[in-house]
Amino acid sequence: MKLNPIVAHLRLTCPTFADRIAGGIDWDAVVDSAQLELPAAYVIATADAATPSRAQNMVIQDITDQFNVVIVLKTSDERGQA
Repeated sequence: MKLNPIVAHLRLTCPTFADRIAGGIDWDAVVDSAQLELPAAYVIATADAATPSRAQNMVIQDITDQFNVVIVLKTSDERGQA
């Protein structure tokens, strides 16, 4: 899955984040390496699935990619009850 086009689109259409958008293959890798100021958004690849090939001598298949956008906000209420 190519996350760069998604990150670029979010940077273009979500000026609130002011380029504080990063992408990665899983949450653990992104949260450890991309220490962005808040508010920030992280694009994470979560799943992909491929249908069986429709041809015998070549690969013709549909591929479905799935991603999540995690938004991290600064809060003064640690428990999130406010």
